[in-house]
This record gives sequence, C-alpha cells and structure tokens, in this order.
Amino acid sequence: DAAADADGAAESSGLASRLGLGGLFGGGNGSSADGSTTAATSGRFGGLGSRLGLNAVFGGRARTADEDEPLGGIDGIAARPESAVLADDADVLNDYQVRKLQYYLRRDFIGYERIDGIKHDINVEDISCDGYNSPVFVYHSDYEQIISNVYHGEGELDDFVVKLAQRSGKGISKRRPQVDATLPDGSRAQLTLGREVSDHGTNYTIRQFKDVPFTPIDLINWSTFSLEEMAFLWLCIENDKSLIFAGGTASGKTTSLNAVSLFIPSNTKIVSIEDTREVELPQRNWIASVTRPSFADDDKGDVDEFDLLEAALRQRPDYIVMGEIRGEEGRTLFQVMSTGHTTYTTFHADSVGEVLKRFTTAPINVSKTMFTALDLVSIQTSTRVGGNKVRRNKSLTEINHYDPENDEINVQDVYQWQAETDEFLQMGSSNTLEEIKFDRGWNQETVELEIFKRQVILAYLIDRGLNTYTQVAATFQAFINDQDTILGLMATDDLERSLEDLREMESVHINIDPDSEAMVP
Repeated sequence: DAAADADGAAESSGLASRLGLGGLFGGGNGSSADGSTTAATSGRFGGLGSRLGLNAVFGGRARTADEDEPLGGIDGIAARPESAVLADDADVLNDYQVRKLQYYLRRDFIGYERIDGIKHDINVEDISCDGYNSPVFVYHSDYEQIISNVYHGEGELDDFVVKLAQRSGKGISKRRPQVDATLPDGSRAQLTLGREVSDHGTNYTIRQFKDVPFTPIDLINWSTFSLEEMAFLWLCIENDKSLIFAGGTASGKTTSLNAVSLFIPSNTKIVSIEDTREVELPQRNWIASVTRPSFADDDKGDVDEFDLLEAALRQRPDYIVMGEIRGEEGRTLFQVMSTGHTTYTTFHADSVGEVLKRFTTAPINVSKTMFTALDLVSIQTSTRVGGNKVRRNKSLTEINHYDPENDEINVQDVYQWQAETDEFLQMGSSNTLEEIKFDRGWNQETVELEIFKRQVILAYLIDRGLNTYTQVAATFQAFINDQDTILGLMATDDLERSLEDLREMESVHINIDPDSEAMVP
C-alpha cells in the first residue's frame, strides 16, 4: 500500500509540474505577478497539497485552527426601519415610538407578521404551524427541529394563511381548502384552511427559498460529495453526460442539481423546467420555464411540465434541467435523452434499483432499452454521522447497457459512501470516462490530467476560502472557456484579484445580491 501511495503521489507530482503548478504546493519556486521569482515556503500552500493528498510529495503544512476561521459572522438579523415620515411632534410620538411603529407596519403589511424574523433567518430551512393553538416549528440547519415561542390565534391563523395564498396569486376557501403556492420570494408553501381536511385546523408549511444557491465547493466542505467525485462529475457534465439525482424528501437532491449546473459550459443553450423556481444559473443563454395552473376549476388552460418539455424541444437546447420527475413526463424526458439532449433532473427513490423499477413500470413506463440513454444516477440520503444530521451522496452509479437475455439493465457503482468510516470509496474504472476518452480522442494520460486539473481548481478554491457563489461560478466558467489563463492565475496566486474581471465574461450573467451573498454562513 505504501508503495502504491508513493507511486500515486509521484504521478500527481508529475501532473502538477506539467501544469506549472508545483509552486502551489510549497515545493519549488512560484512566480509573482510582476514576473519575479519567489521561493515558496513549505507552508505557503500546504493546505492545497493536503486536500489533494499530496503532502508526501510537496511537504505541505496544514493550516492552523486560527487560519481556518472565517472572518466576521452574523449573530442575528436587526430591523432597519426607514427614516421617520410622520409629523415631527414630540408630544405625539418620540423617535423610538416612530421606529417601533414603522417596524410593525413593515412586518405585518409587507413582511410575514409573527414569523417575519424567522422567515429572514438564512439558516432556517422549513417553517410550519400544525393547527390552532400550536407553536410554530422551525427546521434549523444547525439545530434541526426547534419548537419556537411563536403562536397564532385561531382567527389570526386563518387570516394569515389566506394572506399567504393571495400573495401567491392563489385562492383558498372552504370549497378549496388546500393550496400549493409559491411565495413572492420563491419559497414553496403548502396551505390548509379550516377543519374540513385537518382535525387540528388551519396549518401551513413553508420550505425556504435560498437567495444564494449553494455551490460544489459547499457540497465538498459539507462532505456531501468528495473532491474526487465532484471532479468526476465536472468532467462528465462538461462532456454532455445525463444525470439524475434521486433520494428521499429533503435529502439534498435539488441543492446538488443546482450546484453541479455550474459545470455546464456558458457557450451552450440551457432550458430549465420547474413547477417552482429553484434553479439559478450563471449562464446567460438560459430559458427559465415555469409551470402554470389553470385559472378555472378544471385542467383546461394549465401549462404543466409535459407541455414545457415539448416546447423545449422546439427551442433547440443543448442542456435541459428539469426540477423533478413525478409522472408520465418522465417518458418524454427519456425520449429527449435518446435524441441527444443532455438532461439533469431529480426523482424520489432511495436506491438505483428503485429508480429503475419506478421508471420502467406504470405510470412512467420507460422501456428498458431507452433507459440506457441515461448515463449516471446519484443517490442522495439524509442520515446521521456522529449524532449530527448530514446529507451524503450514497452512491454514484453508471447506467451501462441493456441485457436482453436476462431482461435487465447493467449498472456499475463508480463511487460509494462508506457509513462506517464516513468516507467515499472509488469502486473501479469508469465506463463513462472511457466514452469521454473515445469521443474526445484522448488517451488515458489525457483523461487523468483533465480530472487532476479539476481537482486542483476545487482544492484551490477551498484552500483559499473562495467559496461565494460569485467567486465559484466565475472561476468555473472562466476555466471551461480558457484553462491556461486560470491555471496561470493560480500559479501566481492572482486568481482572487482577477475574479471581478472574470465575472464580466460576455456569456456569463451572475445576478446575485452582494448583501445576500455576504450573509451566507
């Protein structure tokens, strides 16, 4: 094993030297921005070598706890009312009272009344109230389920749910007591009015919309994926391989879908199809399609995923990103894959076998021969590690070929998560990489070099703390368009200073509010 590790380290050393990146790992000399050469100390970029498992080659040093600590933080959310607009009369209201009045006016008429503070907490994933005289329950990303001290009165809860429905452009009444809605900020809400279908009375559940999407760097930092898995996915997505994220509720399917969409080249055309807008892409050539329910009580006039998928075929997309497959539109999606359109979507299933079973039986009924148009399946799971609730990529599986003799689809795991050690294990060679090698005319050495380049990019961003959506999206798209320039900026450690210029690429439009991005933990 030691000999194998040494051989692997030596091979990685050679790859890094070929890319002119030896200085990044604390071995050899690095060039400064003005062209002068400076000796790179062993600790300068030791963290990068550690993340790539190359300390034995480059003599890197792990960063201290103080160096790993991010600067700044958010202790809470403060109300910032506007300047007073009422008459300046100290006998009527003093300044404090004016500000207090403004806060309640904004909270109750513009915001979300009693849950407004909770609604604006970036760490809150779900907000729910189960009925009359029930507390508001909160799912917090750090503390999980929390029982709050917020209560709605019976009449107040009815009025609040009606208000949420109206803000979403929906009607809710005793005749139609349940509504699925999208709030103005993009959050998804399930609303129930009265006791007609709920013994405990009116209730609601709000699944929070993230203003700033998570990135592949976030998924690696959370150990949802390993760095090696993410580099593998990057190369596959960049080379038109279709992928489904499957898993249970709240297992991170949509989060992962959104994150890996950053690997789609910006010089391609993308069409996204969703019932609730969740996908956020930096690529400028992107059509964002959303379903629309009928204005009448019947289904006449509604526009569903099936309709949008048919329309997408006439829009000549290179990539189709579909929020979720639930029914017969899945058969159309596989027909789209079979015609050469690269597709990404999510699906409710806990294993690859369950994915195959549900897709190839009623009501979706995809033929087994057509199912092989899919390249990869990622199984997501929500589990516990060390007592903490975490999300993990349980397996990354290739769909290889259909065996007519046994009437079964041949699949092969490329990576598996080991629950005992909380590590990701590579299971063997990849047929998908073999296909990419054949299509691109590459040899094995070139494939390994391309994978290594992407591992270095990911490790560099993690090591330097360049993990905001803007920084990550700009770096990925710039690398896809011009590898040598980005590798050169990394070699001289000038990448961070160049990010503002990189985000101005003509084919990229990064529309993220800086204030919202600064609040992301």
